Amino acid sequence: MTLGVIENHDGTRSAAYGGLKTCGSVWCCPVCAAKIATRRADELATVMRAVDELGGSAFLLTLTMRHDRGDRLGLTSEERSRRNRLEERLADVQVAEANGWDVDEHQSEADAIELDSIKAREGCWDVLT
Repeated sequence: MTLGVIENHDGTRSAAYGGLKTCGSVWCCPVCAAKIATRRADELATVMRAVDELGGSAFLLTLTMRHDRGDRLGLTSEERSRRNRLEERLADVQVAEANGWDVDEHQSEADAIELDSIKAREGCWDVLT
């Protein structure tokens, strides 16, 4: 875990943590599930209000695709862990850059490329995140 102090535009300073871990699983973690559910509900309410204010109406629909037990549904737990670690490292890089600290630009670029590759495989089947 790292702690950084950032100088804001108005001259004030803010502290920020880096390297903190969250699992991001709505299925396995009650803490993350609550946070994610709240955020999703807020986003949905915002959209529904905007549609209503414009005089429209919106409906929710759930469709289920036929699948078998052996079908790969998304990222493995190892891939999700790697994605989380890469996201944490890239957040640390942002804190370091904001403070003017030295950053290994080649490593952070390689991490960003790997993260994009993992995210491209998530797709709509990644029901475990």
